[in-house]
Amino acid sequence: MLIRSAWVSNNVEGSYKRSVSLAMVIGLENGRRERGERDEIIGQGTEGNEKNGRFETVADAKREKGDEWSGYRYII
Repeated sequence: MLIRSAWVSNNVEGSYKRSVSLAMVIGLENGRRERGERDEIIGQGTEGNEKNGRFETVADAKREKGDEWSGYRYII
């Protein structure tokens, strides 16, 4: 998704169109995070997606995943 996002934001002419395109891409990613598609499993919980990882604590998830942690949202 990141490469596609970068491609979209850099291949649109004009600053206004570029900013609108970038806002759309950011909105789509934030929507995925809101729906829980990026959620990790914390502790013994069953809510989340196993492919996104299983961590003992939120601090462990933040440390290991960095900016990819599902709790972060992108803003402009």
